[in-house]
Amino acid sequence: MSSQHAEARELALDAPPLYGPLAELAREGFTGTVAELHARLDSMIGDGLRRSARWPKAPNILSNALRRMATNLREAGIEIEFNRPDHGGRKIVSVRTISAIPKTSSASSAV
Repeated sequence: MSSQHAEARELALDAPPLYGPLAELAREGFTGTVAELHARLDSMIGDGLRRSARWPKAPNILSNALRRMATNLREAGIEIEFNRPDHGGRKIVSVRTISAIPKTSSASSAV
């Protein structure tokens, strides 16, 4: 990947205020509706950010933002997966970390 591409990805992830809370949530994993995800993310941030014009105010706005960010998030190790409706008709979204490409041998792995 070129350094310009890496810089563009970093800018795309730094710009939206969603990246930090999403990265934190991805480490523990999340599966639920977009409304549940929205409520969970809202609970992880302060009032100032929640009132910001840049914060998604509704689940459908969050869903659209996540779809736009999905490629950059995947490259940063966060997978957003939108699943078909479950038996109750609810559309489910999953947020999790994905393992990075293993690096070549390091001093710690030689032990």
